[in-house]
Parts: sequence; C-alpha cells; structure tokens
Amino acid sequence: VNPTMITCNISIPAAATPWVRNVVVTNIDGQNGIFSSGFTITGVAPTPTGISPSSGSAGSVIYNVNIAGTGFASGAAVTLNRTSVTGIDATNVVVSSPTLITCDLSIPTGTSGGLWNVSVTNADGKNGILVNGFTVGSLPVTVTGISPASGTRGTTLSSVSIGGSGFASGASVKLNRTGYTDVPASGIIVGSSNLITCSISIPAGTTYGLWNVVVTNPDGSNGMLSNAFRVTNPAPTVTARSNATIYRGWPGYELITGTNFISGATSVINTTTGNSIPSTSCTYRSATQLFCSYDLLGATVNTQYRVVVINPD
Repeated sequence: VNPTMITCNISIPAAATPWVRNVVVTNIDGQNGIFSSGFTITGVAPTPTGISPSSGSAGSVIYNVNIAGTGFASGAAVTLNRTSVTGIDATNVVVSSPTLITCDLSIPTGTSGGLWNVSVTNADGKNGILVNGFTVGSLPVTVTGISPASGTRGTTLSSVSIGGSGFASGASVKLNRTGYTDVPASGIIVGSSNLITCSISIPAGTTYGLWNVVVTNPDGSNGMLSNAFRVTNPAPTVTARSNATIYRGWPGYELITGTNFISGATSVINTTTGNSIPSTSCTYRSATQLFCSYDLLGATVNTQYRVVVINPD
C-alpha cells in the first residue's frame, strides 16, 4: 500500500504446529526485515467424543484409558470435572495422534458418584468437554477364592490372600454366617483390584463349619463367596478312660476324658490289625468328657483296643 503498510492473505495449513512465528518481509532486491514472534498460530479446539473405560469406582486406579476425538495436540491435559467439585487430573497423558489420547485415572476414595465431564485442554489453552462422559460409581465386587481356605478356632491366620475383582482401597473383609457373629479381618491391604491380603483371628468360641467370605468397598458395594472358608475345631485328645477291661458279650461303657471334645462327637475302639467297633451311643458332657457305649458281642478277647474320639468336624 505504501512503504509502511502491506496487506495480504495468509493460508495456515491444517497440519501447522501451534506456536509463535516470526513475520518476515523480503523486498525484491533481497533485503528483508523480521518481526520476531510477531504471529501466533493456534490449534483448533480439541473435541473429545468418547472415553474407554467410561466408568470407575472411587478408590480405584484405571490404567490405559483411551480418549477419542479430534484436535488433540502434544502437551494436552485431561481432567474429570464436575460443578462445585474438585477435578481429577489424569496422569501419564500421551497424545498418540490428533484423534487419540491415552492416560491413567486415579479416582480418590470418597469421590462423589455419578456423571463427570471429560475435559481435554491443549497446550495453547483451547479446551473441549465431553459432557457427562464418565461415571464414578461402584464396579461389581466379586470374590473368587481365599487361601488358606480353613482355620482352627482360637488361632490367627496372618497371611490370607483373597482373589476376585472390583476391590477398592479401604475395602473391609469378614467371615459371616447366618445367625452368628461376623469374624472381621485385620491388617487389610488392597494390593490391586484383584487381590487383598489380610489377617483373620478366629475366636475360640466360633462355630465350626463353612463360612462365607465377604469383601465390602468403602462405597458399600460388596461381593460374597458362599461357604468358602471352613472353621475347624482343634483336634481332640484322649488322655484317659474309665474302664481298662470290658467283658465280651455285654454292652461296654467308657467315660472318656480328654480335650477339645465338641457336641456330636462319637467314639471307636479299634486294634492295630483293623478290628474296629464303633460306639452305639455317645453322650457329650463337656469339652473334656464323653460317655460312650459299645456292643462287644463280636469283640476279640484278650486284645488291646485303642480308644478314639472323632469330632463331627
């Protein structure tokens, strides 16, 4: 237009890197001047269109989250946000292409459940939001196994492993059985969403038999593996019997003394050669006394028999 003004058109390629650029004017005689960092190329606003997985539970870490869309630029940041609630920033964000971002999401324990927006912000400040694209809630909790799967009442198992899925930091573990007091675990460590380690102290008075294993996340969601853990009684010991000799052909009786007898226990007298005579009845008197009768019609005479107590477990 004149020595102090030029007008022109500038076509910015779609692939141009967003950044500040110099403005260079070169006269036809080759002389030029530069206006350093005089023009800024901005990127198009990012547009997230989908996220996978699209849900996660509070207290969990979700690795390798994929965000699809357009306009993603190197250096982009990803955030889950919601009105009046602190946002959740993604970590390990990698912009693989203008249409794909991968990242990790760590959802703090206590995060409000429900729908959250997925926000992508490019390094130039331009931002796009996928409204209500992610759900914070309860993933299904499943319990698939426990090891060891049995324990004696009155003992503590210090290294119990529980397998399953959907475990969240802060989860609780217990043994339960309808009609009986729960047995809670302690020292619980949620190693991952698939593994919990803990200790279980089984009170001396715990009812023997099969118990359920229950895992409950902090948000109240839980999973149960039915009849997965067996509580056993300490093995009975026999220390004395009332009769050293009983006559064949007559009903025989023994008051058996020992430890760890439980109601429903039975008795057998047998020999090392395999001759075995089961009790015809046994009356439980206490954990240390059992009164049993035997039919001795076919017993071998002048033979030493052992006295055996068998608990119902």
